Amino acid sequence: MKDFFSKYSREARVYPTIIGLVPFYILQYYYLADLIPSEVFTVKLVGNATFAVVILYLVSEFFVRFPSKLLEDKIFKNKRDFPTTRFLLSTDKEYSSDFKNTFRKKVARDFSLNLSDPVEEVRNEDEARRKIKEAVGLIIKRVSDGHLVLKHNISYGFFRNLWGASLVGLILSFALTSVLVFKNNTHTYLGVFLILAYLMYVVFGRFVIRYFGEAYSRKLLEEYMEERLQK
Repeated sequence: MKDFFSKYSREARVYPTIIGLVPFYILQYYYLADLIPSEVFTVKLVGNATFAVVILYLVSEFFVRFPSKLLEDKIFKNKRDFPTTRFLLSTDKEYSSDFKNTFRKKVARDFSLNLSDPVEEVRNEDEARRKIKEAVGLIIKRVSDGHLVLKHNISYGFFRNLWGASLVGLILSFALTSVLVFKNNTHTYLGVFLILAYLMYVVFGRFVIRYFGEAYSRKLLEEYMEERLQK
């Protein structure tokens, strides 16, 4: 939990979690607060900073990040079809052959890893993807502190984790709407709006995740290659 408020964790994990917990905060503020005896909680739930941090951490780690990672693995086939891998295949048109050849040489020099050449890739594409995945893992550790890479990584992490947060928000929105209907509240439309908003991202969020995954991958690869130009 010590890194919970690092720049990445704050913007890519905490912020999506807060968005997903909006129905809970509405429920707490308008309905649950009056049900909590003051002798049990000296400070009300939202005002209790320590309790709020614990809730944020638990929800972000187990109910937001975990399902979001499962979706990521499904979309990108456990990173073997992540844009960083796909872009570097000889059959992909994102980068030129010269770029890929230079990349292979740089990886061999930096990490003593020999990526598959186009001929070997045709023979065993699965192995070629696995080698690229391993190389990218090392590259991430090497250039992850770069300003632009971190910025794109945060954007990708935010929209990936927003998917898990939307699942949480969707469930809480149904609970909120049930309470509003039960109380014959004229603000029922608020719960319905939240249901539709979260549901749309649960259904279509994978396209947003793909887009930001590709943007992050381009910046990661290009910043790694820029090392060669700067030396």
